Amino acid sequence: DIAPELDGLPYVKAKLEGASDAETSSLIEAHRINSPFIISDPGFQTAFLTLSGYKKGKPVDWKKAAETLFHFDPNALLHGVFMANLLDGRMRFPRAVTGFVEAADVKVSRITRSTRLARFGRRATTKMSIATCRIRALNTLLRL
Repeated sequence: DIAPELDGLPYVKAKLEGASDAETSSLIEAHRINSPFIISDPGFQTAFLTLSGYKKGKPVDWKKAAETLFHFDPNALLHGVFMANLLDGRMRFPRAVTGFVEAADVKVSRITRSTRLARFGRRATTKMSIATCRIRALNTLLRL
């Protein structure tokens, strides 16, 4: 499931068919909503096509397409998505947020997972800052 700080953030869950009760979601799939486990579902694909108005060989209403992605999973807009598995595969949104880490005078840390959990509790500060960054990015997108 999702971290409490992001509770209420939309994303798509899919139950995998087969011998297990495994689930996946657009948050953990490498191709997000374009994952074959998600976009190949006839119910989801119909809902996505209806909301976005996307049709094979027709002009794309990019505003409506972005609103549809935002409706199902705003992270798809933040991280970018290429909908190659949807009809003729023309819908592509580049990454909206990107970043890198620069470091100087790097030293090896001897902090283990158990030490970190003892110091910071179950939610390490890095997870908190990532959640805060995503929320700020979503607020920026909503203002566009």
